[in-house]
Amino acid sequence: MRIKPFQDFVFTTILFLPVSLSCNQKTSHAVINKKPLQYDTSAIAMFENDTGKLYLLPQGSGLASLTQNDLGIADSLFNTAVNDYNNKQRPLLKGWYKKFQLQDSTRVLINPKKYRRQYFAYTDSNGQKIIYINCFCNDHNFRDHPNWKKYEVIVDDGGNCYFELKVNIDHKKYFDFFVNGQG
Repeated sequence: MRIKPFQDFVFTTILFLPVSLSCNQKTSHAVINKKPLQYDTSAIAMFENDTGKLYLLPQGSGLASLTQNDLGIADSLFNTAVNDYNNKQRPLLKGWYKKFQLQDSTRVLINPKKYRRQYFAYTDSNGQKIIYINCFCNDHNFRDHPNWKKYEVIVDDGGNCYFELKVNIDHKKYFDFFVNGQG
């Protein structure tokens, strides 16, 4: 019969110890309820909060998470950047057709539907949310880049089959738009 008081003691200790230990402690009960982002996974790979990609980020920056609204802003800025680039190239096409014996504009103008994108989200040293967008064309059914959803695609040259830009989500502007050289 001595076991019963001991069992009561153990039961009471286990039941009330966590409550007594948590008294006088400030706790935050934030609930993280992040819905999965909706985007075309056949065309876009996300690398948000990917610590393996920290080497890509400018010094003083950190990882960032994206919202659905951020993706909408990025998509709009991406399209604006491509349109701006194409509008600058169009007046030059006539001369390039003759000089380089081009048959069409595909080697000069960018058609966003023919590219895959990789999004790397981070905050810069000023706390601004930036997305580095790395793009490459899908002409070869990705045989050159089979792991494009896992690793950044890095190439030398390649012409307009490879381009990149950054978008500042907070300021709603794009910058550092760069198309690779022909090589």
